[in-house]
Parts: sequence; structure tokens; C-alpha cells
Amino acid sequence: MLTGWPDHASHDEKVRRLFEDFDVRSARVIDHDSFVQSTRRLALGFSGATINDLFDKADVNQDKVVSMPEFQRFAELYPTMIDCLYYRAKDFYAELAQREDIAAAKQLHEELQQREAAARAAHARAQAETDAAEHKLQTQIQVVADSQAREQHAKVALEAAHDETERARLTLRDRMSELNRAKDRERQRQLEVAEIQRAVEMCGRRLSIQEQEVAKAEDRLREIERLLHEQHREVEQQIQNADRCRDELLQLQTREQDAAIAENEARREVHAAAQRAADAEAEVAARQDSERVCAANLRDAANDVARQMTQRDADQRDAITAKEREALRQADALGAGQAVDAHERNVMQLEQDNLDFVSRRRSVDDEEQPLLEQEVRLREQRDSLETKELKLRHDFHIFTGRAPRTTSPLSTKVGMSPLPATAKYGSSYSVRRYESAIATRNI
Repeated sequence: MLTGWPDHASHDEKVRRLFEDFDVRSARVIDHDSFVQSTRRLALGFSGATINDLFDKADVNQDKVVSMPEFQRFAELYPTMIDCLYYRAKDFYAELAQREDIAAAKQLHEELQQREAAARAAHARAQAETDAAEHKLQTQIQVVADSQAREQHAKVALEAAHDETERARLTLRDRMSELNRAKDRERQRQLEVAEIQRAVEMCGRRLSIQEQEVAKAEDRLREIERLLHEQHREVEQQIQNADRCRDELLQLQTREQDAAIAENEARREVHAAAQRAADAEAEVAARQDSERVCAANLRDAANDVARQMTQRDADQRDAITAKEREALRQADALGAGQAVDAHERNVMQLEQDNLDFVSRRRSVDDEEQPLLEQEVRLREQRDSLETKELKLRHDFHIFTGRAPRTTSPLSTKVGMSPLPATAKYGSSYSVRRYESAIATRNI
């Protein structure tokens, strides 16, 4: 819009741009409503009657619309007003563009605020996620510590079970050694008993033989009495030998009983040793089972520690990721906040620039208003003078019967030569000088 309103436009360009701007309906003519609407929009500051008079002066052929040639003639009559309307239109669209820029900046500011709020919310969520991840990590670290404590306890229990197993094995070896020694003693006692039994049997056989010999001797004694004295010594000797055999048999029987008692004791000792060995084996088996249970508990604890440590590492990575995400969200929120602050300053600067622009525009409007009113008054005075001049000339021609002249009596009266339109209305300054001169001469 501003590209169509250059600062150094020519008079014809200004007229053309104003005509296009006043042509609200794009009908290539300006109707009364469009003229009034445009002059109100540009804050011309005239009353409704004055604006209606201006439209009537522009509408030369009185067809209720102003064409381009009529508007060009209107611009020649009011060059100062055309300049003011052009620059006011230019400033109007500049202010409109500024307002659009401010509205767009405010919209962008709201979007940035929404982005900032979203970034802050994302930062809050990321911070909450970081806190949750850290809490989870601390919990997992505690779980790992507990698992490691259980693992250590399982290791201690396994070592204690292993030590108890070793002690039970040592006890079992001792019991087995005792059992072997008891078995050796039992075998020794059995050998002794067998030997004593063999000796008893041999002694019994010798006793039987001796008894048979005694019987034979007694038979021979009864048969051969005469050999009694000769055999008496032999019988006594045989009796002594039998007594010795009986004593030896008694001793051997006593030894046999003692050996049987020792064998029974050895058997009981072997049985007790076997029972102790069985108990020791059962204890070793129980300790081995306990050791296997402790080993299984240790493996479970080690697996649990490894699993918990893996979970801890994963939670630690999640916590680091959450912290990085929180840092990114915080940076985004900080950047969004800085962008919001910078854009807010930009919006405030645009609003201040707009206020300054509006204030300068109003100041210029206030300065231009007296010039516009003066131009309208001068034009009205000139039209009035021209009307009076025409009436006087008409009366003069009727009175004298002379033909009318081509030059204006008013210009002859004030001592000025007629000026062409381009010379009269080439600039607002020359028009104001010319009309001021006419007003002064008339006064």
C-alpha cells in the first residue's frame, strides 16, 4: 500500500492516486457517499455542509458523480487540499500498515507466549520426568545395595556352609578312621577268638585223647594190677597232664569268653562307629545340601545383583537422558522467554512509533487545517468575486452595448495578466500567493 504513495509524487500522480482511493466501489467515478466517506476517513475536519459544497463544486455537470476530469479540475481549484489529502491518505495507509504490523506482532507475541507456556510446561514435565527418573534411580541403587548385601550374606553363608562341610568331612574321615580301626580290632578279636577256639578244640581233642588214654590206662590198671606200681606213676603223670589240660582248657575257655566279650564289645564299637560314620555321612550330605542351597542362593543373589545393576544402569541412562531433555526444554523455555521479551519490546516500540506517528500526524493536521479553511474561504471569495464580475460585465455590456472581452476585468483591475492553468495552479504555493494577492487587491 505504501509503494503506491511515493513521497515525491507529481501533482498528476497525486490526483490519480486520490481519485483511485476515493473510488471506493471501483466504478471509475466518485459518488457522494464515497466522497463523504473518504473525506471523513482522512479527517478533513470540515462540516457536512462544507463537504457537500465541495462535492457540488467537483460535480461540474451535476450528475451526482465526479469523473476523473472533474476531479482534476477540482484539484486545480484546491491544490493545497489535494496535497493535504494525498499525504493524509499516505499517512492513513502507513498508519494502517503500522496497525497491521502491530496486530501481526501481537499475534506473533501471543504465539510466542503460547510457545513459551508450552516450553515451560514441557520443561516442567521434563523436570518431573527427571525427578521421577532420579527417584527411580535412587530406589534402584538402594535395591542394588540390598541385593549386594544379600549376595554378601549368601557368600558368608556359603563360606560358613563350606567350612561346616569341610569340618563334617573331617569328622567323617575321623569316624571312618575310627570305624576302620574298630573293624581292625574286630578282625583281630575274631582272629584271636578263632585261634582260641582252635586251641580249645585242640585242647578238647587232647583232653579226649588223654581221657581215652586214662580209660585205657585204667583198663590196663584194672587188667594189669601188677603193673599198677609201674603204671601208677604214668597214670599220675597222665592225671597231672589231664589236670593241666583241664586248667589250660579252663583258661582257654575263660580267654574264649573274654574274647567273645571283646568281640561283642568290638561289634558294638563297630556298630557305634558305623552309626557315627552314617551320622557323619548324613551330616556331610546335609552340609553338602546346605552348601548347594547356599550356592544356589548365591547364584540367585548374583543374578539378582546383575539384573538390578543392569536396571540401575538403564535407570541411570534414563536419568541422564531426562536431565539432557530437561536442559533442552529449559533452554527452549529460556529462548522462548527471551524471544517473548524481545518481541514484547518490539511490539511496545511499534506501538510507541505508531503513537508518535499519530501524534505527529495530528499535529500536522492541526497545522494544515487553518490553511485548508483559508483555501476554502479564498475559493469562496474568488467565486463570489467572479460571480459579481460576471454580473457587472453583463450589466455593463447591456448598458453600453459593447461586446465582452476575452480577458478578465478583475485581472486588468488588479494589474495582473491572465495566467494559464499550469502557471496559476502549478503548485500550492503559487496558488496561495495568487489568491492572497487577489484578496488583498480587492480589499
